[in-house]
Amino acid sequence: MKNEEEIEKLENKEKEYNEASFKDLLKEKNITEDGVFEKDIFKIKFDQRYELIPSLLEKEKLYNEYISELKKNSKEKKEEMKILRKNINKYKLFLKEKIEKNDFDLEMNFVDFNDKYYNIDAVKNVPEQQRELIFNETKMKLNEIFENNKQETKERYLAFIEKEFPPEKVRLLTTIDHIKNVLKLKKEYLSISSKTERNEIIKEYLEKVKNFIKNRNDHIETKKKEEEEKRKLEEQNKDLKVKNKFKNIKDLLKSDNNETMPTNIPRNYTTMKDLEYNNHILIFKKFLKDKIKKRIPYEEAIQLFIKEYGKESLNNLEEEMLQKIYKIYIGNLVMKQKDEFNQLLNEYIQYNVDIPWGEAQRMMQYDTRYQNIMPAEREGMYRDYRDNIYNRVLSQFETLVNEKEGVITKDTPLEGYEYNKLLMSLRDDPRAQRIERYPDKRDKIIRAKVKELKHKFWEEEKKKKNQLLNRKTEREKNSKLYQKWQKGNIIQ
Repeated sequence: MKNEEEIEKLENKEKEYNEASFKDLLKEKNITEDGVFEKDIFKIKFDQRYELIPSLLEKEKLYNEYISELKKNSKEKKEEMKILRKNINKYKLFLKEKIEKNDFDLEMNFVDFNDKYYNIDAVKNVPEQQRELIFNETKMKLNEIFENNKQETKERYLAFIEKEFPPEKVRLLTTIDHIKNVLKLKKEYLSISSKTERNEIIKEYLEKVKNFIKNRNDHIETKKKEEEEKRKLEEQNKDLKVKNKFKNIKDLLKSDNNETMPTNIPRNYTTMKDLEYNNHILIFKKFLKDKIKKRIPYEEAIQLFIKEYGKESLNNLEEEMLQKIYKIYIGNLVMKQKDEFNQLLNEYIQYNVDIPWGEAQRMMQYDTRYQNIMPAEREGMYRDYRDNIYNRVLSQFETLVNEKEGVITKDTPLEGYEYNKLLMSLRDDPRAQRIERYPDKRDKIIRAKVKELKHKFWEEEKKKKNQLLNRKTEREKNSKLYQKWQKGNIIQ
């Protein structure tokens, strides 16, 4: 009898252990409360713990029990969350009332607040961690409002001082008492109750105006000097412009033989007309390089050139030649600006391709490299950059996976705890961190690598098997030949 009871106890213990293991399996495979046994069976049937329950009906019964437990727990959690939300709202209302009654001290820390109001239901019904978080958030918002109000009050008071005692009345010998005597006659003087704050604001205003007065004369004199120097330079440039324009031509004409002619001028350029034509071409190219920094119509560029060098500079120059030079220059300029824009994107965006175009615009709008690109082309270039980065991220992760052949094997699990452990081991590498934005692509690349390793393994196994078969057939063939040879010797 005792043996039978002990056996029964052991069987019950084994049954309980098997049922607990089966439920652990369901938990590991993330079976949800809306799951169906017929569908979820494919997730669990390949695990050893699935075989611990012999009967399919028992498996289904345990599955249904697990689902009902999940539903019950979920319902309880929802109820708890509902009560917690109500308590949090009451706590927030309590804080709001304290603020409205001016009973909320900004100097008070959470420990003092908790000691003071802990016995009130609205406070003690909220968990301490969340209570502290809400208290600190409220305090931070109030501090921000207080600082903003303080700054606005200061700005209004400065405007009031400037209105009643404008900078024109201030002299280097003016004191704070002079200004206070004027302001005391007005109601706004006491809009800031603190005497020290009033004095600090008046002092700040006075110092600002006095510094301006000290520097004003120097500023005016330096500005006048700069304008005078600028005017003189412009006059000199106007006088020397025509002389310098054909300086190269005159030097060439003075030379008697071809040996002294510059190498950049062909030897058959011996007439004044040829030299002038070549010089005008060089001037036009130099003008494009110095003045044209963005794409504009050809006609507009020609008008600017005429304005800069005069209409006579276009004499003897073919329209077709000018258009060709301009087209080549603009093509090179556009390529350079696009390279600079891509460099700008690399500085601001880098691998953060989730940034929307509107936000990227706000980040780059004041940079000249952004402004040089035509508005219609900016968004398209940004999309191309994002596509290139996306492809680069995938390519880099594939390289990383190929490097980790010792870590990723044919037996690597593709879900569950072991798979998450593998991902954690890869996270130290920046290439793995970048692809975390695309978990589906990451999993696809790892699955493809595991599949490739499995295929490679089975190919090698097949090759080994064929080699063994070949050796076996060769041994059999050799043994037959040996037997024939023995028979031949015996007969002899």
